[in-house]
Amino acid sequence: MTVEIDIVSYEDHKPATVTVAGYLSTTIDTMKVAEYLPVGHVFDDSGKRLKLQSGSRKKIEYLGVEGVVISVCFKHVRRGMRTGAMSNMASIDIQYLEKNIHVKLSDSSVTSVGTKTIKEGKRVFNHITLSIKKLQDNLTFLSTICKNNMESYIDKFIDLSYEDGLVRESRLIEILNHTKLTDEEERVFDIFGRYVNDFDFDEHPEMIEKIRELVKIKKIYSGEKLEFRDVTIYNSVFHVNPLRTEKNFRMPLYLLAPFLLKIGLIVSFHNWKSEGVNICIDSEEEKPGPNHANKEYKHRFVIHETGKIRQCSPSNKREAYKNYLGIMNLLKIFFKQKDINFEEYIYDEDKKDKNNKKLEKLVGRAMKKINY
Repeated sequence: MTVEIDIVSYEDHKPATVTVAGYLSTTIDTMKVAEYLPVGHVFDDSGKRLKLQSGSRKKIEYLGVEGVVISVCFKHVRRGMRTGAMSNMASIDIQYLEKNIHVKLSDSSVTSVGTKTIKEGKRVFNHITLSIKKLQDNLTFLSTICKNNMESYIDKFIDLSYEDGLVRESRLIEILNHTKLTDEEERVFDIFGRYVNDFDFDEHPEMIEKIRELVKIKKIYSGEKLEFRDVTIYNSVFHVNPLRTEKNFRMPLYLLAPFLLKIGLIVSFHNWKSEGVNICIDSEEEKPGPNHANKEYKHRFVIHETGKIRQCSPSNKREAYKNYLGIMNLLKIFFKQKDINFEEYIYDEDKKDKNNKKLEKLVGRAMKKINY
């Protein structure tokens, strides 16, 4: 069988998604960010809050409003569309670059999932750090207001935000537009109003309690300046379809796995239980920061029976492409190997006697090779 391997150029070897990680210049209070970073909630026509069910394979789609955070989850906190949470990092969904981008935030690092280049990842980091800075600016402003004035503002906001139950943010904006306010009141109520959609109609007391806790917070990050640094690619996913062959071709994975194993690669193939032949190659690129010191990073390839290949590389594009070339060249060598003919092992029902003698010989030869 003739099989040709198409190899794409360096410029055309583009990842479908890139996971980019960076370190923050100062530590942040992840829990306070999760609780108070403004979230844009999504409701259907009936006013029901839209949620992505935990464990669902569905993705959060781009909803058309650029730059809005639509979900923040961390430990017990669930705000916005996502319902699942981690205990060591906050999960944040941002509508940015005309897509939904998932960001993981810890007290010292930030990771973006769903971008296609490291440049896009840096833009996401800029956006998330800017959002946190804006939150800190609001907290700083609230801390400058004297206690008596703040109490009167909260009391007034209690009245403005209640109409047979907690009003939605859109309704609150209408009310505020028809209410005479000082400049200071206007900014205070604008900050308060960003949290009303965190709660349902019967949760007015809970919303007010959140406002009272908000005005007590002074800082959400320790240093004077918040920025990211040491940005690196944590994982790039490539989808490769290199084979040109006849229709209905099936990659002989049972032959490919031992071939790759023989030349020294780390290979696994679990027959029908596996999605394909799995290959691991050590990564050369060193990662910055102490979190990577004891971790082993590998280029991983999964070769499917259809001939399609999934490549996951934890490195810069140059190293990822070098390993891609290596696998492509090995496939070229593999398909030059002499075909193995298993015809002699096939049992023919119409030739029972002949088959029985053939099998006896085969078994006999095999037994002689075994040393007891």
